[in-house]
Amino acid sequence: MTKKWPLFIGVFLITAGVLIRILTKHTFDPILIMATGGLFKMFYIRNKIKNGEYKPGIEIPVLLAGLALFLSGIYLRSENSLFNPKYLIIPGLILKGIFIFMIIKKFKNAKKLKSE
Repeated sequence: MTKKWPLFIGVFLITAGVLIRILTKHTFDPILIMATGGLFKMFYIRNKIKNGEYKPGIEIPVLLAGLALFLSGIYLRSENSLFNPKYLIIPGLILKGIFIFMIIKKFKNAKKLKSE
């Protein structure tokens, strides 16, 4: 549990940022809170890599593609584009979900191998 605090803080901050964005008219503050949460999660993954508990694989390009699609859709939403940004946001969220599934599976497999 003590090693996972950056992950939990990151998830909390991202969730709080999303809720603030949905429930208020603030635009910049929620983005800053979500970005800080993302940094905490990146710190957690970096520590896992540094300690040899995690070896990055195909899930990293999946995450980057998901982030690129999601952030492009968010940007286009604010630009009054003729293109419907949901066609980028939804696949981006799906790819981010796939990343989460893949990394959890990888962490569980590493933990199982370590205990054997």
